[in-house]
Amino acid sequence: GGPNAPLVYYKGFTRDFIAGNQGTSADWIEQIAAAVDDMAKTKSFVLVDGVGFPGVGSCVGVSNAEVAKASRAPTVLVGKSGVGSAIDSYCLNATFFLSAGVPVLGGIFNFGALDGFYRYDIIEEQIVSFMGQQRSREHVYGVLPDNEYLKDVREKISEMTPERLLELAEINISHVVQFMDVASLILHASLDPWNRDALPLAALLGAAG
Repeated sequence: GGPNAPLVYYKGFTRDFIAGNQGTSADWIEQIAAAVDDMAKTKSFVLVDGVGFPGVGSCVGVSNAEVAKASRAPTVLVGKSGVGSAIDSYCLNATFFLSAGVPVLGGIFNFGALDGFYRYDIIEEQIVSFMGQQRSREHVYGVLPDNEYLKDVREKISEMTPERLLELAEINISHVVQFMDVASLILHASLDPWNRDALPLAALLGAAG
């Protein structure tokens, strides 16, 4: 949000757009791409966080897939844990990006159960096996189990002190690093055709080592 955001949705935005009062899709895409390019000038790595599910923004011609393509950003899908339903959802969402010509690096599966039939480490083996058989060009970067310290944090943020929020942020970072292959994700993003020409060889060799 704020004055630097190239696109901010408000109540009634879609109706105004359809009525022709909010520019064109090409205008918004151009502004978004310019904002990402401007940010990338001083960064080694830029993470573009999608809005909601992949199709959000389609009603104004600015879906997550269209933004990713304009930003030349290969995609990592973050979805729910499980086996059948999790894989089905992943495949559906991956198809949406691939149909727009956006590379899909793989997926992260969130909120894995700590025990039982869908325990996070068991389902990770099954998801990895499926990807190896059916989608060998894409990767599983991790199945993140639930964390009792982070449960319902979003709903309680307004009640927390800055110190408590910082403490939870550190817990979250440690949790992600423990269960997610961050190094491989960054390496695969760097090696993607959209990015590898811009990355010095020494940086690639360093990441590989």
